[in-house]
Amino acid sequence: MSQADAYLEARLHRRRRVEDVMTTVVVTVDRLTPYKEIVCLLAEHRISSLPVLADGWQVVGVVSETELLAAWSRRVARIAGELMIAPVTIRPDATISAATRVMTAHDATSLPVTGATVRHGVVTLSGTVRAGRQHDLLPLALRTIWDIDGVVDVVNRATGGEGPHGTGKSAPG
Repeated sequence: MSQADAYLEARLHRRRRVEDVMTTVVVTVDRLTPYKEIVCLLAEHRISSLPVLADGWQVVGVVSETELLAAWSRRVARIAGELMIAPVTIRPDATISAATRVMTAHDATSLPVTGATVRHGVVTLSGTVRAGRQHDLLPLALRTIWDIDGVVDVVNRATGGEGPHGTGKSAPG
């Protein structure tokens, strides 16, 4: 691919919007949905989180596998309203790059996509990858790896850079 073609392709990706890659058929729950039903919905649809709606349209929270596991281990919270965390949402006209930055900043793997008053869909990290924004995932991947006990440093081979310690080497063992 020539430099001119690569430049044009990069500009095209920069203009892609959340609405270009979001899922529009969204599985949701309301605040009174029981724990077991949420677990079944996640498994049945092979998803990791669900928007929680009030009045059938307003996103008031999100329930993910993380909240379910925490509630299970503490034996508390029996309905979505007790399990949910505050939603981090994004508008359909936001860029894919902006969505990836929001997900990275909030350690989220998906965002409900909302307009002024109406829910539109869900955008996921995997959707942004399919849209050609893999390099936006690198900071999230590196941060996740650095949080693992025993990882001293990570070499960033995608850009040739090194981890935060500048050595590019891991400690033995």
